[in-house]
Amino acid sequence: MGKADVTINGANVSTSAPGANGIFSYGAGTKVTLNNVTIRTTNNSSGGIMVAGGGAMYVSDCDIETQGGSSAALRSDRGGGTLAVAGGTYVSHGPGSPAIYCTAKVNASNATLTATYSQAIVIEGKNSVTLKDCIVSGRMVRSNVENLQNIMIYQSMSGDAEIGKSYFTMEGGSLTSNNGDMIYVTNTSCDVRLANVAIVPYNDVFLKVVGNDARTGWGVVGKNGGQCIFTADHQEIVGNTIVDKISTLGFSLTSGSTLRGTINNANSGGSVTVHVDETSRWTLTADAYVTSLTGTTENIIPNGFTVYVNGIAAIK
Repeated sequence: MGKADVTINGANVSTSAPGANGIFSYGAGTKVTLNNVTIRTTNNSSGGIMVAGGGAMYVSDCDIETQGGSSAALRSDRGGGTLAVAGGTYVSHGPGSPAIYCTAKVNASNATLTATYSQAIVIEGKNSVTLKDCIVSGRMVRSNVENLQNIMIYQSMSGDAEIGKSYFTMEGGSLTSNNGDMIYVTNTSCDVRLANVAIVPYNDVFLKVVGNDARTGWGVVGKNGGQCIFTADHQEIVGNTIVDKISTLGFSLTSGSTLRGTINNANSGGSVTVHVDETSRWTLTADAYVTSLTGTTENIIPNGFTVYVNGIAAIK
């Protein structure tokens, strides 16, 4: 705090009290640098490392593991900040404890990010997660919820995150869901870009952009849909995309990307635009319904199904 500049090398940190984060950087101008640090937390609301209030933390080759609920390995909170990670292993085991909970600017490279009882990554509001060559996996286990997912992008309305567009970018590495849909967007707008990521799905839903029942305060029913701009860049995708009537989607296949799946098969989406560039390919596994279809439509393989544009069969 107070614009401190702290470097910690090779330390071992452990906490057992509730609300006891391993290491915390708070306040604009505060900078914490961690090198080869081992952190263990065992109670609830006890993240491994945390930034908030505009603080910054730079993490290199650390080993972080949390056990409690609401205890992300890499955590941020109200006021955001900057969290940069290079190398290392970051694991969370509790419910509501993703490997990354983002209300800040988070960048990670060459890191292993694992959640054994939660989504792998959660992004809230006007914030971003950028990953390069990371190994990411999640396993959300929870009852009495509308949806299980691996990546969640949302706006909670709690005030912890500024309202605005979220960004999720991942290049290289792998993204594995061990339970639930791969990507879930609700009550926010976002840009999602995947480039050359090895995707290992749990089910056949790759992307879901929908409203929610607002039981948890995420907007107002009927007005809390998602708005997603999704770009695949040299990316292989197998799975379906779901959009509801209060949500919108822009879906682009670029730079040699392939999609095997359908988009808006229930014909329930709002604006759904799809672009397939001259190097990419889309193979249908069911009928698709869109409001705009651009690019090289010859690269869409019907496979016995139809793409409808504004209700008119365009590709069959």
